[in-house]
Amino acid sequence: MAANKGWLHTETALATVFGVIVMYDAQGIRRHTGEIAKLVNDLEDNMAKFSGEFPSFEFVEREKELNELLGHQPVEVGAGALLGVVLGLISAKLEDGKPSKTKHLKTLGKLRDTRS
Repeated sequence: MAANKGWLHTETALATVFGVIVMYDAQGIRRHTGEIAKLVNDLEDNMAKFSGEFPSFEFVEREKELNELLGHQPVEVGAGALLGVVLGLISAKLEDGKPSKTKHLKTLGKLRDTRS
């Protein structure tokens, strides 16, 4: 976005803000949710052992465990951000080599104006 429109363009700022929000969510909130899921699964295992030792203790097991593989490590988020920047720059370079549709339409409009 920045390679085509510039760093000070509104769309670049919006893309940057949304990217930071997504990376924060992937690395922070979802990762912590996965860690909590692991603790809950461990707690359930301990409760199952505890209920076997005490017959008066009633425990109902869940059908399946919680998903523990949520979120990303900071290194994974950084690598994803770097990959996004590299792919964006490559895409911008490829677009620079091709005439865009808006440039083509502007050229056609100038040709019509000169014919009139």
